[in-house]
Amino acid sequence: MEAAAGDEQDEQASGLAPVAITVGRLPSARSSLKSVRLSDPITLAVEIMSEHSFDHLPVLDEDGNLRGSVSWQEIGATNRPLNALVQDAAVLKVRSVQTDDPLIDCLADVARHGCVFVVNPDGTLSGIVTGHDLAHRLKQELRPYALLQELEHRLRRALATALRRIKEVHGEFGLPGDPAKISKFGNKGMNFSDYVQLLRRPDVWDATGWRFPQDAFANRLDRVRLIRNSTMHFHELDDDRASAVAEINTTLQMLKKVQPQA
Repeated sequence: MEAAAGDEQDEQASGLAPVAITVGRLPSARSSLKSVRLSDPITLAVEIMSEHSFDHLPVLDEDGNLRGSVSWQEIGATNRPLNALVQDAAVLKVRSVQTDDPLIDCLADVARHGCVFVVNPDGTLSGIVTGHDLAHRLKQELRPYALLQELEHRLRRALATALRRIKEVHGEFGLPGDPAKISKFGNKGMNFSDYVQLLRRPDVWDATGWRFPQDAFANRLDRVRLIRNSTMHFHELDDDRASAVAEINTTLQMLKKVQPQA
């Protein structure tokens, strides 16, 4: 969803800059991960993977740095003696990402291998990213956009209907002699700030036919406008995102009650 010009000005005025979503934003990328050493017996890897239902297990060297991985595929590839070591089965060249890498950079590796290990800048193991982790996070990241898109679509439709009603009565988009005539509707130039301003006008509000308090809804919509601008830069804290989603969703549900059809 593209930001309109007026909203871009709001974003610039806030002094915020776009921030990439990093791998470290995923809880699993900073988790206490079970691992084995190169010198451990392969039976230990089998025990850990069986107990925790793991498909992959990171393999560390004696300094705690990531050296590779072992999976059921490698363990079952050949008949190994009971005293075989992890290093006899481990894949020693594995793709890893760092906690401060952009999350998008690991999508291909997760799709190809099912997971990717995450390391700290000093090379020590930090966590893992799986397809499930990505799906859950992307749902969180995309939900505000989906809600905002539906809300904006419904607002445009409702305002278009209200303005047509005004024009049918007055012959123009606004009251006769009104110095603040509505001029942007004709060229589809409205942005979220315009929605708020329009809904504060008594003539537009009356034309919507909505039956809840005008000021309360306009104020709520203005809060959503601010959230929309900050959401474009992604919230640093998940609590902020959850609060934002709740505010947007409440506004959308209010609008659905008075405008069931999108």
